[in-house]
Amino acid sequence: TLNVPSLVQKMSSERGYGNCVRSSSDPGRFVCNYAYCYSLHKSSRYNETAAAAIQSDVGADGDFCCTTVHSLFLHVPPFHVVDMKTQLTFVCDLMDLIQAELAKSRGRRR
Repeated sequence: TLNVPSLVQKMSSERGYGNCVRSSSDPGRFVCNYAYCYSLHKSSRYNETAAAAIQSDVGADGDFCCTTVHSLFLHVPPFHVVDMKTQLTFVCDLMDLIQAELAKSRGRRR
C-alpha cells in the first residue's frame, strides 16, 4: 500500500506545498465518490486475479514478477483558484514521490 501520511508530509515540507496538502478518507459525493470506489474495486480485483495468474511467470533474477495496482484519489481545485501550471507541477511532484515510494517498498520485499 501507499504510505499516504508520508506522501502528505513530503509534499508539504520537502516539496514546499505547505498546509494545502492533507489526506482525507472522504472522496466527496456523486462522481468523485463513484470514481474512487470504482478504482478501489477494480484495483483490488486486478491484484487478486493477477497474483494468481502471474505466479508461474518467474523473472530473470528468480523472483516472481507481479505488478500491484494502487488507487489514489486526488481532489484538485478549479483553475481559477490554483492555476493549471501549478497543478501540473504538483501532480508531477506527487507522481515522482509515489514512484520513489513504490520502488523503495519493492526493494524491501526482495
